[in-house]
Amino acid sequence: MKIAILGLRAIGPSASGGIEKAIEELSTRFVRSGHHVTVFCRARYSEANSSSYQGVRIQTLPAIYTKHLEAISNTVAAISCTLRGYDVIHINAIGPALLSFVPRLFGRKVVVTVHGLDWKREKWGTPAKLVLRLGAWASATFPNRTVVVSQTLAAHYRETYDKAVTYIPNGVTLPEPAKSELLGPLGLKNDDYVLFLSRLVPEKGCHTLIDAFRRLETGKKLVIVGAPSHSEEYAASLRRLADGDPRILFTGALHGSAKDAAYRGAYCFVLPSTIEGMPLVLLEAMSYGKCCLCSDIEENLEVIAPSGHESRRDIDHPSNRTGSVLGGPFGLSFRTGDASHLREQLAFMLDRTDLVSELGEKARTHVANAFNWDRIALEYLRVYHEVAV
Repeated sequence: MKIAILGLRAIGPSASGGIEKAIEELSTRFVRSGHHVTVFCRARYSEANSSSYQGVRIQTLPAIYTKHLEAISNTVAAISCTLRGYDVIHINAIGPALLSFVPRLFGRKVVVTVHGLDWKREKWGTPAKLVLRLGAWASATFPNRTVVVSQTLAAHYRETYDKAVTYIPNGVTLPEPAKSELLGPLGLKNDDYVLFLSRLVPEKGCHTLIDAFRRLETGKKLVIVGAPSHSEEYAASLRRLADGDPRILFTGALHGSAKDAAYRGAYCFVLPSTIEGMPLVLLEAMSYGKCCLCSDIEENLEVIAPSGHESRRDIDHPSNRTGSVLGGPFGLSFRTGDASHLREQLAFMLDRTDLVSELGEKARTHVANAFNWDRIALEYLRVYHEVAV
């Protein structure tokens, strides 16, 4: 089968972002299964002179590199290259999905994966939000098959568009059980820091975490790993918010072994996001056996407190005024956007090393069983075969 994948920046060691990681994991497995795969990437983010990655053909195309036009301009270029010669065209995200009708007009088979409701993201103004809402409608209307990465998104598509979609989550590959003693030149030791790892954009909630951490009495550090994505002003505001607290460290984006070391050495992982699709960084942190504390949006709770499990853990702790700690069997949560509650939950985790270790091990086992990339790749191939016939 010949498969074209588009709607992302790049794949490979230097690529960052949940969509990019997901397509890297999937496309390389498709190739190992005997399929021919071309991933269309944006030239700025691709490795210089790279035409392939682990058997995946890479085709780099131009884009207009502004916040509003980058994704859609690259999608226009990519779709024009896919109108013949491919059995399936796989488009990612609701922005690029706006153009999913074009290959259908040429008789092509199209699959769209919705990774999140991007129109909810704070960085977009009203006109952009309207366009992205139209893209969401297009993702439910034009493809041969619509795939969503969370049960929350599946419910949204049923209720909003009366559309039966296919749920296929993101996944993880368990890391080797080695231990890193230091995180590069920062000189951080194991269990010496709380980790945040994500893009520095408002909806990831890093400002809430910094606010909470500054009120926390602890000798541990807060390590913030990530770079802005058309959000340089927000990233600068985070540094101003952290100014004067030497415990808060910004590393920029980390890749490869440095990113691996950041996960391995962390005491715990915090994801204070207000919007998610299926948070890949949360799955990754859990795969390293880390106890995670995340905002209580439905997409996060799907991972740490899936359906059929308790959604609240009652644990006595003298510093916790509510008398209970929010979360589930595979992690803890806090009230979204509430810096005071986040500080309370962090204080609890720093005091209860026994529970942090226990939940981390349970989290690792859970994601290994429920979010396996090999099985997920087979589910996508089944969808491709169904639409291609």
